[in-house]
Amino acid sequence: FAEADCIVEGTWRSAWVHQSYIEPHSTIADCDASGEITIWTSTQAPFFIRDELAQTLGIPENKIRVVPTEMGGGFGGKIYLYELMVAALAMMVRRPVKFIMSRREDMLAATPAPFAHIELKTGMKKDGTLVALQAKLIYDSGAFPGAPMLPGCLLVGGYYKCDNLEVQGYEVLTNKASAGALRAPGAHNATFAIESNIDMMAAELGLDPLEVRLRICAEEGDPLPSGQALPRIGLR
Repeated sequence: FAEADCIVEGTWRSAWVHQSYIEPHSTIADCDASGEITIWTSTQAPFFIRDELAQTLGIPENKIRVVPTEMGGGFGGKIYLYELMVAALAMMVRRPVKFIMSRREDMLAATPAPFAHIELKTGMKKDGTLVALQAKLIYDSGAFPGAPMLPGCLLVGGYYKCDNLEVQGYEVLTNKASAGALRAPGAHNATFAIESNIDMMAAELGLDPLEVRLRICAEEGDPLPSGQALPRIGLR
């Protein structure tokens, strides 16, 4: 930061966001006399559901048939939620079981994208070089672990070339519905913060914000904050 001609500090907060798919979660399960389970469900991830059911229920995968129904969108919110419960009930009663959430139930008990609180400090030289980035990202995970804190940490310090990084990530458990994905988990929260800071530094230094980004954007071979080298990417 001592090398910087401009330093911007900000706190960026993004709210819980429901994925707002057209129809709510809906699942039907049936178990036949041979013990084979068939599930019709509104999902983005039929093979993931099959794998999870096989592992949890102790049933071979070839005894589980998942039929993904037509969806009015999922956007990360329809991967896997209540299929296990419906399948287990169908196995117990040996009759088809249907579970359809109302819109209100879906808003209360599905897996929205998490609230995030991001504290970000960045330093830039007069020529647009990004010299320092310090970030603390706090994601509200809801009742269970699993907030996309790690992708947020990788992205907040990975879009632009910067030799001096300090990125801390936290996920906090709270008395809320569990958090899920939304069109690149954790990304919109981190992107909101870093892009806001870039714009503010460019404005303070009188630089064109697009030219600044073209100068410092990450390219193939540049390291992520984790140290991994980026493959070929299309950011520039």
